[in-house]
Amino acid sequence: MARKPKRIRLAAFLGLILILGVAGAVLWQLTWEKPTWWSPVDLSDPNVAIEAEQFEYSLIEKTHKIRPKGELWAIRIHEEHINAWLAERLSAWLTHDQDLHWPKNISVPQIRLSKDRITLAVQLRDENNSSRVVSLNLEPQMIDEELLLRIDGILLGRLTLPGRPVGQVASWLNEAAPEGFFDDLRVSQLLDLLLEGRAIQPIQSLSDGRAVRLVDIVCEDGAIVLKCITTLEKETEKGVTQKRSKD
Repeated sequence: MARKPKRIRLAAFLGLILILGVAGAVLWQLTWEKPTWWSPVDLSDPNVAIEAEQFEYSLIEKTHKIRPKGELWAIRIHEEHINAWLAERLSAWLTHDQDLHWPKNISVPQIRLSKDRITLAVQLRDENNSSRVVSLNLEPQMIDEELLLRIDGILLGRLTLPGRPVGQVASWLNEAAPEGFFDDLRVSQLLDLLLEGRAIQPIQSLSDGRAVRLVDIVCEDGAIVLKCITTLEKETEKGVTQKRSKD
């Protein structure tokens, strides 16, 4: 009779090991699965180039429009237009007039917009030609007239990683990119915004001496609304200087 409890404990232990093994295998498999929304833009489709160009021209037209001083205006940007532009134009925009090339082992980013959240994802390829998708769930916030993207979660494939392993994500990106890619000023600033939680002054200078300041950002399902004010660039610079002196 004494052997029966031992057998029960052994069976329970082996059952626990089996459950943990199955759970581990399932979690590992999830890291290799792509998010359900992941859908690379087909660059062979001529409509993608047209859509990206129209989006870029529309954005330029709206930001350069002459408006009454201090008028609050807004622009709604749809997810599919952003992804078309990222696929068609991002690489050329980032590497323009520079000896810099988009890494072949890092896909062009894709985004998904939902209420109060931006999900940004890239597909990373290793030396064995295996690939996995890394995603950042970002919550945009305006704090003291600065834009902050707060990380709300990091996913590898379809698995949400515990904590905020930004260091691991940076390591994966560095391994996939050629040496010196992340040393470029624009690339490093973008990485700081996404991974380091550094706030930026959301101001875009215009060629006519004016500047567009982002004052609020609202994420919706499938779209994002940017609320802005157009001012003279000197006024914008004065406001930034006054804020820095207070800080």
